[in-house]
Amino acid sequence: KSNNTLKSLETDNGFVDAAFQLLRARNHDPTLGRLVLRCTFGTGLDSYLNDTIMCEVAEALRGNTIVTKLSANKGRLGAQGTEALAMLIRNNTTLTSVFLGACSFDKESKQALSAALEDSTTLTEFIALDQSFNFILQLNRLKRNDPSLDRLELKLGSPSYPLDTVARLVEALKDNTHLKSLTCEVSWRSHHRPQTVFGEKGMVALVDVIKANEKLPLGELRLINCAIGNAGALALADLLKTNTVLREIDLTRNDLTPTAVAAFTEVLWSNTTLIKFEASANLNTIVQINRVSRNDRFLFGLFDTRELTDELAIRLAKALSQNTSMTHLRISLSHLTDVGLIGLTKAIAANRVLQTLYLVGNRAQAPQVQAHVGLREFFRMLGENTTVHTLDITGTYLDGEVIVSLAEVLKTNSTLKKLILDYCDLDDAMVVVLATALEYNSTLSTLSLRYNTFKSSGISALAHTLQVSMALTELDLGSRSDTTAAGLDALAEALQVNLSLRKLTLGVIHHDYNARRKLAEIRVMLQDPVRQAAAGGWN
Repeated sequence: KSNNTLKSLETDNGFVDAAFQLLRARNHDPTLGRLVLRCTFGTGLDSYLNDTIMCEVAEALRGNTIVTKLSANKGRLGAQGTEALAMLIRNNTTLTSVFLGACSFDKESKQALSAALEDSTTLTEFIALDQSFNFILQLNRLKRNDPSLDRLELKLGSPSYPLDTVARLVEALKDNTHLKSLTCEVSWRSHHRPQTVFGEKGMVALVDVIKANEKLPLGELRLINCAIGNAGALALADLLKTNTVLREIDLTRNDLTPTAVAAFTEVLWSNTTLIKFEASANLNTIVQINRVSRNDRFLFGLFDTRELTDELAIRLAKALSQNTSMTHLRISLSHLTDVGLIGLTKAIAANRVLQTLYLVGNRAQAPQVQAHVGLREFFRMLGENTTVHTLDITGTYLDGEVIVSLAEVLKTNSTLKKLILDYCDLDDAMVVVLATALEYNSTLSTLSLRYNTFKSSGISALAHTLQVSMALTELDLGSRSDTTAAGLDALAEALQVNLSLRKLTLGVIHHDYNARRKLAEIRVMLQDPVRQAAAGGWN
């Protein structure tokens, strides 16, 4: 306590280390920006933060203008220690963060600490076992319009939170002009039902304060598992008719009613400011289609959506016809039939800027309804397109007629450079058709056929293509192709001639001894220095 020259001290005793940190604080050590107390050695609660140590901390930081953060891991504070901490919070004008980890407080002393947090003008963070302390502090910052508080995240449902949490939050937002992002999430382990913690009343009250406070710059609103109910959802939908500030909304796990979904659907088609609306895939898709139609520059050329229906596909087609900046179109896990695909095909044919197309996992909702006509039209369009260089139709069922249409395109197309047909149920006959077409193609450099059902015949056809055409640099035959010795023989023969292929992925039957031996021979051949020099290297 009396030493004023010691600069460094290392011991295996937490109390000695704490005493040294307090010494530095009393001496106004300019390098001590964060006061960390690791009083963890010994037995029982006395070895952690207690009233005596807290009083010494308050004394050491009296008048200190250097320490901005106070940190301790565990402990228990009674009335004396809590009162010392409360006085420190009130009187110190430098401290901005207090982290007390798993520290707990006596019930009788909580009121004094809460009152100090309500009066604080410098603290921005107070973390303790009781989460309500930090909530009180953040409400204080909202009320005094702290410019540094532009993002607020509240994990609701803890027993330490008061049941009128939302009411207090709404009250604090009335005159705030700095909050840009608000997240409220009711934990699935909440001690109270989401309807009690937040619910319809909370949602309606929050919407009302957003409407009333025109200076509130709230651009992001996330209400997760908050049970906003039908009335709350309709209130938010009504707000979106006039609000021009909100850009991102997340209503995950709120179980919107059909009435609420219909209300959001109507308003989202006309909204011109939202860029994201997480509630269901269709609602967010509406927002993205709307952005495409208005050439939203924040899309950065990428449209990405899930579960596109025929009706939405027609809307997207109309939006694409008006768009002049969309270069990447990704549609996954959709249920498009001929109607939706043909509509999209016409729009893509008229578009002159698209470069990559991802139609991943498209399966009609009814098994007997397929999209073969639409896919044939899609591939015919691709034959006339001069901008698309990447096509991925992973997980889309292709029949023989569709493959023939694709093969005809590959014979003449000079733009496509990458083609991914994973999980497309391709058998040997289909791969033979594709391989034959690729013999006439001089621009496709990457072909992926992973997780398909073809075996040796299809691989042999591809091997023959490698002998005839030198365009492919990457060929992926991984997983379910189950390359046998016969297929590897054909590939080995092709690779003796083809020096252009740089990457080859194979799926080999592990218990097929001949296949594994042939694969080893191919490895030896590819590692031959003379061949590597001629091929310019091998990946």
